[in-house]
Amino acid sequence: MPDFSFTLLLALCVVVGGAALLVLHRQSSRVADQSVAELRLRIAELSEQVQMGEVVMQNQARRIERLGWELAQLHDNRRAPVAQAAPVVSESSERINQAIKLARRGESVESLMSLCALGRGEAELLVKLHYRADVEANSDAA
Repeated sequence: MPDFSFTLLLALCVVVGGAALLVLHRQSSRVADQSVAELRLRIAELSEQVQMGEVVMQNQARRIERLGWELAQLHDNRRAPVAQAAPVVSESSERINQAIKLARRGESVESLMSLCALGRGEAELLVKLHYRADVEANSDAA
């Protein structure tokens, strides 16, 4: 009978060992499946980040292109001749021009003040700048 118990024990060990191997295989298979699922999820996240990065890069490329265009426009504008602005003739400048003509004819400060509606300081300055002594000399000689 010892042979039978030994055989039975051996068979029992084989069955238990096989069951243990089967359990281990299933556990390792579950762990592997779980790892694969986690890796797929991570790949999906990374793919989404890459796509977002591509969109950001495209937007940046458009902005750079626009800035280049604006820079070229500024460069072209800098080279373009600047148009001369038309002189602005105001009532004030007309009064000053009239006062200059009168001062050149020899009119007095008081005369410029009353005829051209100038202040004393303005009239005195215009007489000092534009008064011609030869006009007065010619009128004295006559």
